[in-house]
Amino acid sequence: MMKSLKEKLRSIDFLKTVTAIDLNELEACKLLFGNNSDLVIFSDLNGVIIDFNDAANKVLGYERKELLDQSIFSIIQRADHTRTAENLVSLTNGKPQYDTYTLKHKDGSAIVIENRSILIKDGDEQVGFIAIGKNVTYIKQQELKLKHIQENYNHIQAVGNTATWDYDVKNDEAYWSKHMYTIFGFETDAITPPNNDEFVSLIHHEDRELFINIVKQTNKDKKAFQTELRILKKNGEERIICMKADVILDAKGELIHIIGTIQDITDQRRMESLLKQSEDEKQIIYDNLDMSIWSFDVLANKIIFCSKGFTTIYGKSPEQIETEDNFWRDVVYPDDFDRIVEKQADLFKGKTLKRQFRIIHPSGQIKWVSDQVTPTLDENGTLIRIDGITSDVTEQKQAEAQMNYLAHHDFLTELPNRRVFQKRFVELLEEVKCSSQQLSVIYLNIDRMKYFNDTLGHFVGDAILQEVSRRLLSLGDSLLVARMVGDEFAVVVSKETALSEKAIKVATEIMALLEDPVIVDDYELYITTSIGISVFPDNGTDQDQLMINAIAAMNQAKQRGKNNYQLFSQSMGVKTQKSYSIEQDIRKALLHDEFAVYYQPRVDAATGEIVSAEALIRWQHPEKGMIPPGIFIPIAEEAGLITEIGDVVATKVSQQLRQWMNEGAHICPISINVSAQGFLKTDLIMNLVSILETAQISPTLIELEITESSYLNNMGLVIEIIAELKKHGFRIALDDFGTGYSSLTHLRELKIDTLKIDRSFIRNITENKQDEIITSSVIQLAQGLNLKVVAEGVECQDQLELLKEKGCDQIQGYLFSKPVPTQEFEDLLKQGFLQAT
Repeated sequence: MMKSLKEKLRSIDFLKTVTAIDLNELEACKLLFGNNSDLVIFSDLNGVIIDFNDAANKVLGYERKELLDQSIFSIIQRADHTRTAENLVSLTNGKPQYDTYTLKHKDGSAIVIENRSILIKDGDEQVGFIAIGKNVTYIKQQELKLKHIQENYNHIQAVGNTATWDYDVKNDEAYWSKHMYTIFGFETDAITPPNNDEFVSLIHHEDRELFINIVKQTNKDKKAFQTELRILKKNGEERIICMKADVILDAKGELIHIIGTIQDITDQRRMESLLKQSEDEKQIIYDNLDMSIWSFDVLANKIIFCSKGFTTIYGKSPEQIETEDNFWRDVVYPDDFDRIVEKQADLFKGKTLKRQFRIIHPSGQIKWVSDQVTPTLDENGTLIRIDGITSDVTEQKQAEAQMNYLAHHDFLTELPNRRVFQKRFVELLEEVKCSSQQLSVIYLNIDRMKYFNDTLGHFVGDAILQEVSRRLLSLGDSLLVARMVGDEFAVVVSKETALSEKAIKVATEIMALLEDPVIVDDYELYITTSIGISVFPDNGTDQDQLMINAIAAMNQAKQRGKNNYQLFSQSMGVKTQKSYSIEQDIRKALLHDEFAVYYQPRVDAATGEIVSAEALIRWQHPEKGMIPPGIFIPIAEEAGLITEIGDVVATKVSQQLRQWMNEGAHICPISINVSAQGFLKTDLIMNLVSILETAQISPTLIELEITESSYLNNMGLVIEIIAELKKHGFRIALDDFGTGYSSLTHLRELKIDTLKIDRSFIRNITENKQDEIITSSVIQLAQGLNLKVVAEGVECQDQLELLKEKGCDQIQGYLFSKPVPTQEFEDLLKQGFLQAT
């Protein structure tokens, strides 16, 4: 007697063979599926869900009331709808359906199932179907990940032109990675990889015997091998491959697999062949290079090759390396020798060395050399040859030393600059705070320097400052002496008792040192100085207060007729009437909109095209006329008004750019000076962005110029501010580079876009070789950091030609245009290009 359907359904495996279920047995079927882990959905012929098991609820996340009477298509991804409909048609034709669908979970995620659909019949009539699905979502996700890994692996092999293979020795079957097919010229990787005999046929006929012998030896020795062979691609093209292989043995030590890599080295070998063919030409090139190219056989202790540059650099012949046991000890500078020897050990590990060290030339000159040494190891890891390139970098090192010196010393007087002074001053202050000793600041200004510069020229003024510096240095090493700015110097006397008397004595000595005239060319010039003195702790307990009070005392000395010294007193803290008057007028000018913006173009050094312009503040006083920025800017800075003036400039520039854009006029980016005070304000970025948004101007049209004083004591904060500004699209320029307290060490960290070389370097660049070298070094340094370089204060054609020769990007100066009012600048923009005048 036939078993009932209920008995058959005790195992779900029964469904693997059944093609349909009778309606009378449906309830028994539901009982079986109730606790099954596979999801089961019952529906009518129209696909309307009439029941489902708990697994379907768990897998899809729907409540019963959310699925009952819903179309099966409501839970199937749209991409699978057509295929589902086709499968339902096939199912009604009596064909059970097996397929994979993507269902929609209640939370929107995708559920992948492997599905089998079975008809439900009522006698001979079809009334519905059962869908039985296995959740394979995780499996499919893993398959997708593996596919991505394989694609990445294939991509890596393609980039390196390297492929992998695996040969089953016993079954004479191979596995090829995708790039193997590319190397051998097959159009697809769908074909079966060739067996051993078929692979041999792909090898160049002259190399086949070599390969066959290698394979035989590998089968015998069961050891790895490496060889180079020529192959013939499917199109007949000959290529050279490097084959590396290793062996896999079974538990009995029998060879079962050979695995390895193949790299197409055709281009490399062809290049080597071309190099060998042009050996004579190469020798000529090598011998005319300002460097030494060499190769040394380690095992034979013999030079294989060495260009003539070796003798030029070392002053000795290459053969002396072989004949003199202490060659390198005699040549390498003693302080560098141990370091060089220590690093030599890396060559035996196959590591390339890049190093710089000093050598002693037979002439006695100490040179700097830079070399790169590359080792060659044999198959056993033994160092057999080293190849190297050695260059004389003495001039580069000297330039670096000069640049480093410039970073810490005033370029004109060679005294310590403001940066060094402030750092050392703080250190001295901390030392005396821990003792009963005192410290005093002597601040001096050379009288009548403006007169000397205006009447005799800046060359004479510079000579005066240099001579004053030389005389100040004669005060002795125990004093800290520095040039602060322009014609102002500072001296710190520390670790003394009764310091007021000592400071007065030093001030008296300074005035005595300046009594003898300064001789410049045919001029005999008599120099005097006004000196101010402040004492710690009587006149201040920190650097800033002591400096302010010393300067106030110096100003008092000037008011008392110059050529004298003054000790600070509290009464000096009151501002002079003139400074106070200007400050009050500045405040009124801000209220009454008396400030105007002038523009000085920046042009492309090569073409003269206007590429940018600097916005410069000008003040037309209603009663006193045009007041120079040099007068009101310092007072504005001291009074804390400089930020408001900066906002005026930013607003006027933004409004003007908007006007030009509305008129369809040609525009260019505009640079705006940001004071040190303004740059460190917490609302700087918000304020700038607000101004530009009001005028509907993009930050990409604005370059912000900062000076080194902006980051002198706030490096970390300034780096953060610059990074945030650049996110908004602003460009950043470092203005007046090289003045007073330049900091090369911070250039890399600041992430600026433009470096502006101060006019003091440009002024004598065609007459002063030192200025030319420094300017050239700054340009090279900036370009090495991918910065645009702008030369300021260019006033003559000779300066322009030299700067173009040095690779300077942009020029700003009277040679092309002075700062001009808005309308004149608009006319210049229409021209587009400027001629040097």
